[in-house]
Amino acid sequence: MSNRKTEIRFTQPMVTIEREKLAQWQLSKIEKNRIKIETGVRVVEIGAGWIKTNSNKKIRFCYLIGADGAASIVRRSLKIPSKNISIALQYLIPNTSFCRLETYFNSKLFRSGYAWIFPHKNYTSVGCVCGSKYLSSKDLQKNFHIWLKRKEIDFSRGERQAFPINVDYRGHQFGNIFLAGDAAGLASELTGEGILPATISGETVAELILGEIEIAEKKIKEILSIHNFHKKTVNFFGKLGYLQGVAFQLTALLLRHKRIVKIFLEKIY
Repeated sequence: MSNRKTEIRFTQPMVTIEREKLAQWQLSKIEKNRIKIETGVRVVEIGAGWIKTNSNKKIRFCYLIGADGAASIVRRSLKIPSKNISIALQYLIPNTSFCRLETYFNSKLFRSGYAWIFPHKNYTSVGCVCGSKYLSSKDLQKNFHIWLKRKEIDFSRGERQAFPINVDYRGHQFGNIFLAGDAAGLASELTGEGILPATISGETVAELILGEIEIAEKKIKEILSIHNFHKKTVNFFGKLGYLQGVAFQLTALLLRHKRIVKIFLEKIY
């Protein structure tokens, strides 16, 4: 089969926003007279009811929320392993000629993962993601460069970024310590999406602390339902090996039907 036949491309018009701008918007909603925000501070140690920062400052807590990403020190302090990790690589290139969000599924290069082209106002993010159990970071980068060359995408002036995505969920509440987002392993193993589950799980943790148990349990149930569906989907395609290309072709044909697309998107998001 030619490369063209083994690669599936999805494209659609979409609006994107930089993470930094989203974070600034979120910060603008905080009541600063009630909440103290410290930047440039790193937690280096966690004890029973206290944390220590890199400035040797000790802070006591009644509740601790670990929303500190895939390499969460809060998660590590709870001795919770992170064995299921996805790897994302991207180049931020100074090219604004792309105008549509594009995703590419190529089982020979990215196994159960995919590559993307996400246009922004002043640059374009071109990247890929795959579970580390299927490809090492070294092999993923090698395959990504092969794909970039085939697409004739110049990344020589791009800013290279690489980061882990924790998809290994093992719980979110441990006494008075909570985990949210990537720290809890709630990112999607299928799409790599982390902002939505991070936002919803953050709300859920707040509701648990405030005693709104029923609302919180409903939300976490919905998050986990989607998370588990994504996990099962990736495991299914992963077991197919090089037959993934055929499976992707069949999936693409099914997704031509609007009703199936609606059901699929409801499961994805």
